Amino acid sequence: MAGRVLEAGAGLREELDTLGYREPLPPDALPLVRRLLGDLKQARKEERGCKEALAQTREVSEGW
Repeated sequence: MAGRVLEAGAGLREELDTLGYREPLPPDALPLVRRLLGDLKQARKEERGCKEALAQTREVSEGW
């Protein structure tokens, strides 16, 4: 079981490292951190969509 936890956490650890989060990641925190990282990714995706919509709105309003 411990091996599976380590395997499951390895990919998560890599993602966190890529984002600059290098704090220790205890095995019991994996589910919470996985959910929070998913929420962060979704928020970033939505932010990009909002920025694109804003840019399009600005382009249209400049043409008035």
